[in-house]
Amino acid sequence: MLATETRSSFAQPLSRSSTGQDYPAPESSSTRGHDEFKATLEEMRSNHRGEVSCSIPVVDVESFLNYLFPPLHDGVDVESVVASLRDEGLITSEDEWKAFQATSEKKDEEDESICLLFAEVFGKVIDSASRRTNVEPNFVLAMQRNAFSSDQKANRRRPSGYFILREAEERAHLANEKRDKMRWWYDIALTTEFRKKDNSRGRNANTSKIVLNIQQTLALDPCRRFTFGITAENTSMRLWLCSRATPVVSEVFDFTKGAKVLTRIFLAIAFASKVELGWDPTVRPLVRSNGERAYQIDVNNETYETEQVLSDNSADALVSQATRVWKVKHVASGKRCVLKDIWLEDGRDMEHAIHETILRDIGDKYGTEVKEEAALHLLTPIAHCLVHVNGEQDHTTSIMMRGYTPSMRHRFKIRVKRTTESTSRTHHKSTESSVSEFRRELRAPFPHCLHRREIYRRKHYRVVFKEVAEDLYDVSNLSDAFLVLRDVLRWIHGSGWVHRDISPGNLYLFEGRGLIGDLEYAKQRNFDIESEQATGTRDYMAVEAVDRSYSYLPSLNHGQAVAQLTAMLEMDPDEISAIREASRPTHPRFFHNDLHDLEPLWWIAIWKLFSSDCFEFDGGGDCAEDRNMMRQLAFSNLFHVSDGHRWSFFNNERIYDRDTTWIPESLHLIRKLLNNLRETLILNYNQFEAEFPATRTYLLEEAHDKVLLHFEACRRTVNKIKESLSIVVESKDPFSPVQDGIYAVQEPSIPSLEQD
Repeated sequence: MLATETRSSFAQPLSRSSTGQDYPAPESSSTRGHDEFKATLEEMRSNHRGEVSCSIPVVDVESFLNYLFPPLHDGVDVESVVASLRDEGLITSEDEWKAFQATSEKKDEEDESICLLFAEVFGKVIDSASRRTNVEPNFVLAMQRNAFSSDQKANRRRPSGYFILREAEERAHLANEKRDKMRWWYDIALTTEFRKKDNSRGRNANTSKIVLNIQQTLALDPCRRFTFGITAENTSMRLWLCSRATPVVSEVFDFTKGAKVLTRIFLAIAFASKVELGWDPTVRPLVRSNGERAYQIDVNNETYETEQVLSDNSADALVSQATRVWKVKHVASGKRCVLKDIWLEDGRDMEHAIHETILRDIGDKYGTEVKEEAALHLLTPIAHCLVHVNGEQDHTTSIMMRGYTPSMRHRFKIRVKRTTESTSRTHHKSTESSVSEFRRELRAPFPHCLHRREIYRRKHYRVVFKEVAEDLYDVSNLSDAFLVLRDVLRWIHGSGWVHRDISPGNLYLFEGRGLIGDLEYAKQRNFDIESEQATGTRDYMAVEAVDRSYSYLPSLNHGQAVAQLTAMLEMDPDEISAIREASRPTHPRFFHNDLHDLEPLWWIAIWKLFSSDCFEFDGGGDCAEDRNMMRQLAFSNLFHVSDGHRWSFFNNERIYDRDTTWIPESLHLIRKLLNNLRETLILNYNQFEAEFPATRTYLLEEAHDKVLLHFEACRRTVNKIKESLSIVVESKDPFSPVQDGIYAVQEPSIPSLEQD
């Protein structure tokens, strides 16, 4: 990781990206991997490892201590502590720390002695303050680098030092059993990284470590709202703060001089409350009898206890919505439901409010009966709140930075190495684990959103849903998957709304019907307002939505071009200039329309065909294993390599046929239906974009009906295939058609949704 500091009136331009939420990747706990498959993935991984460049705001030390750091505890006086230490000979008359005066003469690249000196000075400062206040510190500084528990997720992080809860450190120090002597990340308030030499190598190493330490802290523990860090290279120190809105770093300062600064830092940390150092008082951890960690979470005045993590992979990115979803039990009633915790940007509507507005619009247009039917296909919010901390609404700026807004004029530029570590607990049984491991390697702690002119401002929101539904990652029945794809958008589009974040994790199966959730990006369709950013999970996004550029605008055909050039031969220069100006290409403003929601449904259907769920259709045996391996290779190339390949797969029938060769032969009718749907979507794109900027909304309605009917045809065809295959005893060659099976199924027709 490289670290440089720049001053500029302009922020770095946005990197090429496609979502406002860091492309969370599905994870899996099962795979049908092969050595060849894994070797190919290793080659792909090595080609995609790298760094992500970003810039974060730099704050002067005084502002950092006054607005971002914990305030001093009542009764703790920096001046009196410094005077006492000066009397003891620990601070010189020049206001310098005597203990650190000789450190610059040592030549070790990384010297444990500076860590020990740092801890020694901390102890002297706290002892002096405790004698004057008769108050014990809440946190102590420890340097037990190798004393971390070996069974924690992503446990390879070993900070130089850490400030840990005093009672946790005392308990570990006095314990007899080895396990009880371990220190836990859950108890650490902030970490420190020290380097003996103040050079670019040391600075870059420290920056890399502190960023990953901060990422570990925030991603691992739902109790943490923000955290701090400290880096030092020889005598040069920086302070760090990171919330879900932005990391902030202080200007560099010499901690051996001006003893009041380091004294204030130590006193602020040691006597701070857990809330002041980033803990969330509305989330309380508990450990079950089997050793599993769970949480009790408050939503308004109700308490819910977590039973299972449903999704938490977006929490790995530092600057993100950090969405976490649990299956929970309402403590008072014992009822099971789903709780979602998310950091929403200011200006975004909350999901329960969007849900109410969508149903109101459906009722206004279609009536009460349709509104009630539509409600059956939306997750039902039953409780919600904006989280309050110490009586105030939690917020990344007004609370965590006490209203201070760092400027991006003074920036700290870093390049963050992509990491293979993940603290995510999310597991999806039916997804491709080897490929999702590859996806996790492409993650970095800092996403593209740090290249901004101003920082995010986020509020902390929770919502509880009635339905404990199964998302499409876990739906193993292909017929059920097509049922979900058929149901989810039936009424939303008709009421003038677009979802803008269609992915398998947002679509659900519940009691035989499809549901859609995660409405935080949903908006009313507006052809006059350009989409401010692309949203969604990249693997399933509409191809043109990734680049936010229309791909099907009409172009001048060859005959028209020749006629225009011939006419220009007889024109004078002024006329030619006018024609050139008039024919200059225009780029219509990009807005998200219904087709950009419908195409992701098609991509999800393709993903389902490639997934191992289809293995049951392949007849078994070694040949089937080989076919499955090749299918996964084609899948990884399609979904995880380049957007260009996705564009070709969607727009070129020859490439579509080539890449779906390894789909089980028994499903070739489904392949044909999805190819037909692909052509239908392309036709609708061409028709809809043919007369821009004019918009023909009736084409969107027609496209929606066609898509849903295709998925109904797929669902019925899958059921017929299963019935037909059930009478087949065995196929000798899985690579040849199942003669008595698949050919017994007639060519599917596109049904009406009203049919049985």
